[in-house]
Amino acid sequence: MKVWGVGTNDINEFPLRKDYIRIDWDREAAPDLHVMFRQIQVDDIVYVKAFVPRGRMLRVKAIGIVTQSAHKQEEAENMVVKVLWLDVFTKDPLEISLNDCNVKNNVYNNTLYQEYSQQIIEKIMKRYSSDVLESVNEPVDKLHKEQH
Repeated sequence: MKVWGVGTNDINEFPLRKDYIRIDWDREAAPDLHVMFRQIQVDDIVYVKAFVPRGRMLRVKAIGIVTQSAHKQEEAENMVVKVLWLDVFTKDPLEISLNDCNVKNNVYNNTLYQEYSQQIIEKIMKRYSSDVLESVNEPVDKLHKEQH
């Protein structure tokens, strides 16, 4: 399981009512970004964030678990990754202060990146007890069975 950060400027612009994430850049404009997007796999964790450089702060707006890897969907122009949203913080985002080590890995302004900071991964994962994660695994397991 990997943890991925996905950027957005405004929670109202992010389609949380939908069950997917997508990259708005087309493949010709951002080919490397699309290669990375296709690396996101089922059971990975994604978090939607905004980065505040002056405050050295990540504002996490939503956390979800991937239920289907990148594929084409009729209503979306680009490929999408299906996500089951575990938590959405529309009014009160989860704020994570970045330490000096985090800031040296200058990815937080990016549209998409794999999260490697153990500190940030722990804060993301801490939002859920094992009971919540077990209840999420049930629909994910069902989805796996339906796909195979």
